[in-house]
Amino acid sequence: MDIANPNPKLLLTINLEDFSKYYLYFSNKIKNKIMKGTFSKIKYSTPLFELNMIYINIPLFFLQQLNQISIDKNNFVICEKIKSIEKDILDYYCYYFSLNKIAKYKLFNNITSNSQKIQKNKNDANNKNELLLLKITGIWENDFEFGLIYKFYHYHN
Repeated sequence: MDIANPNPKLLLTINLEDFSKYYLYFSNKIKNKIMKGTFSKIKYSTPLFELNMIYINIPLFFLQQLNQISIDKNNFVICEKIKSIEKDILDYYCYYFSLNKIAKYKLFNNITSNSQKIQKNKNDANNKNELLLLKITGIWENDFEFGLIYKFYHYHN
């Protein structure tokens, strides 16, 4: 657990290695306002705190000028951990709601194809301590598939 501050607000984050699927909860499904299907908000609740979405610190290297994640040999272990987290969340969601649908692993696929865009804070111009924050807000679902709703943020410590 860590406290990150990408904005003036205080933000509680989870370190990549501290994530546990046993703290996951999902809200009831509601109609998805963006696409045809449903949306379920994800919650992460430990004995010490509860989050209405998940914020995970990601120690990846990335190409600052392109605002894209750059995968190299140093990032392989981190990418495998992200893949494991995505699979754990989607597997548990499938079990929780007794689904018989196809899980879409877009998070891992976007990272490994170097196509994941990063949302950059406008106030983070020239700071040396660059970090990535993965925000997971929920699960989208349609008639045949389901997957994570997430976004990466670039921020400075």
